[in-house]
Amino acid sequence: MGQLSPRQALSSSYRQAAVGDEELRHFTQALRGLLECANEGQREEELKMHLRDFLRDTFYAPYRIGVADGDIDLAVRLGKGKNARIGLIVEVKSLANRDEMLAPSTLNRKALHELLLYYLRERVANGNTDLKYLVATNALEFFIFDAQEFERKFYSNQELVEEFEAFSAKRKVNSKTEFFYREIAYPRIGAIEAELDYTYVNLRDYQGYLSATSPASQARLRDLYRLFSPTHLLKLAYHRDSNTLDQEFYH
Repeated sequence: MGQLSPRQALSSSYRQAAVGDEELRHFTQALRGLLECANEGQREEELKMHLRDFLRDTFYAPYRIGVADGDIDLAVRLGKGKNARIGLIVEVKSLANRDEMLAPSTLNRKALHELLLYYLRERVANGNTDLKYLVATNALEFFIFDAQEFERKFYSNQELVEEFEAFSAKRKVNSKTEFFYREIAYPRIGAIEAELDYTYVNLRDYQGYLSATSPASQARLRDLYRLFSPTHLLKLAYHRDSNTLDQEFYH
């Protein structure tokens, strides 16, 4: 499949979920705020805060959001507790940092190397089987990877897992993360880069829809709303028959 649009990424049942006018208005207001804040002159730390605020202001106030052990820029935990398992990992790059940020034509860059390291730490070292998605973003472009895709393409590669374990145990010639990115992540990702499925969103493409009232514009915004919702990104249970969200998690 490769690159997916927001609509393609949504489950067939959730694509039909009703999004109320007031909910959509609140989401577009927060989206407008993020678009206004994100610019080339901002440092990565500033963008992290803007992105955190966007997530909190839209859907994720009931969840613990912030930095996490192991250099994760932003993690959304599956609950409010500090020990709740991480469900969503976000790697943030500044808009000026084009060399490290992913591009649709080139996924094998540092932001993905970092996501792979954080995934392996959570999955292998911490035994976290509740990861849902991993995201690389500069606050405008979003590359969203399903954790199940990482499970298939990376965790199932026993040689990669053994390499990670040797690196973590400092049994390699170098224990710096740059060594992992260059010598382990880069070749492994390169070998399967063309097979990686991900969702790509550029929020700048939605600026023209924010003030538009046509059905087509509203439909695009509703798909974006669904994509960023915890029903999708945290894989909450969704009951199509009642168009309501079950607030229990899949653990």
